[in-house]
Amino acid sequence: MKSNLNQCCLFAGIVVLSIFKASAAQSEPCYAGEWHKTRLYGHSYSGDGFSEEQYAWIRGNFEYFTIEKPHMRSVYPDPSHEKTSHLTAARLVKNNPRCKPIMIYSIGAAYPKWFESEAKAFVEHPEYFICDDRGAPTHLNLPLRAENDWYVETANRNCAESDLHGIFIDGWRTAVRKHKPNVSYITSKMTGFRLINGFILNRARDGMYDGIGMLDNVDGVFIDSWFRHTCDSVTAGETMIDTCLQVPEDKMFVCFSAHDGWSKTHEFSHAAYLIVAHDKAYYRWVDEGQHLWSQESLMTWHDDFGKRIGRPLGKASKKGYAYHREFEFCTVDIDLEKKTSSIVWKPIGTRDKSKK
Repeated sequence: MKSNLNQCCLFAGIVVLSIFKASAAQSEPCYAGEWHKTRLYGHSYSGDGFSEEQYAWIRGNFEYFTIEKPHMRSVYPDPSHEKTSHLTAARLVKNNPRCKPIMIYSIGAAYPKWFESEAKAFVEHPEYFICDDRGAPTHLNLPLRAENDWYVETANRNCAESDLHGIFIDGWRTAVRKHKPNVSYITSKMTGFRLINGFILNRARDGMYDGIGMLDNVDGVFIDSWFRHTCDSVTAGETMIDTCLQVPEDKMFVCFSAHDGWSKTHEFSHAAYLIVAHDKAYYRWVDEGQHLWSQESLMTWHDDFGKRIGRPLGKASKKGYAYHREFEFCTVDIDLEKKTSSIVWKPIGTRDKSKK
């Protein structure tokens, strides 16, 4: 009898979760300037291509969506990243005209195996590449101005000839440290949306290798170390939050965190995101056991992602290593030293009455 009861409860739980996920997939994303729920950013790939359910999830949850390099490799032979990005972008925009698909394209490491334009350039202009002792291309030759112009033309053409909104400029951190003038030249000439993976903490964790000044020639920054990787101390956390609090309102930024950081669960990094978020800030989380970039983490969801936040009532206040912020429908607190966080939501009835 007990076994049957447990099976019924498990079945009921699966049904409820399935219904909830179906409902979430049919919803609208939280777009820039909106605060009715957490503004999520999507970034994924599927070797076989996304399923109908996954496309529905993207349509209902992500304004910005980056197509990762191995996408649809089982369908189209390498190199095919540009083709598959164009095809996926067309489908995403057809499903939701407000979606902003982004193609990932490295500015540092060389990937002629994945990028058609690189494969062609390696044959026609091998000087654009730096090779290892065996003659295999490992990096783009950034000090060469002709290579810079080729990169700009490639990025601009891919956006102009498709529904792509812009380029996720991968490999930014190493490239900008070694070849800052060349990287700045490239980004200043690009015409599509430019998203970099920046805000890299220095060794002392008390500053950034590439801080606010790096946003001059780009439109947004993807923060891969949002309370993970090098963001591993109180000093690092303080530097990261204080830097993000200075991001201009017209720049987009993404706070990406996962189970391999400060906490195996999302609560702290989610609260920290709300401390720094402005109208163009987005959040991404990956649970324990999920692949960081594949379809395994595409539909990651927690109930508080869907709760009504309301507009911020001001910037965050700071006392020591603790931060506090008020929103219309919740209050957020984090303490870097104690590694604690809380989001206190107003009673549901109060939040419902406040809806317009």
